[in-house]
Amino acid sequence: MKDIKAIRGKFYIHSLIQEGEHEHQDFKFAITDAAKIAHSISAFANNDGGRLLIGVKDNGHIAGVRSEEDIFVIEQAAEMYCHPPQRVEVAAFAVEGGAVVVRV
Repeated sequence: MKDIKAIRGKFYIHSLIQEGEHEHQDFKFAITDAAKIAHSISAFANNDGGRLLIGVKDNGHIAGVRSEEDIFVIEQAAEMYCHPPQRVEVAAFAVEGGAVVVRV
């Protein structure tokens, strides 16, 4: 993750994971399709916001983000597949084992 600097956030990320998935939070292992992720972004936009934790499996285990491409795909989804286009805020957090979790 060279373009976005990961900040230390092990305890913060674990506290979010402890909340589990709910109407304002969703876990994504990886981002593969901009049109698909746009559905989650639109759902949050229509429901007072929310956050995606990228690099976290549905069971709450941290896998980490595999590439910066995930961030590009999220930004593309928010701009090109959401009508009206949505603004997303991206932050990367370093957790144990050198893994990085991205909060969108």
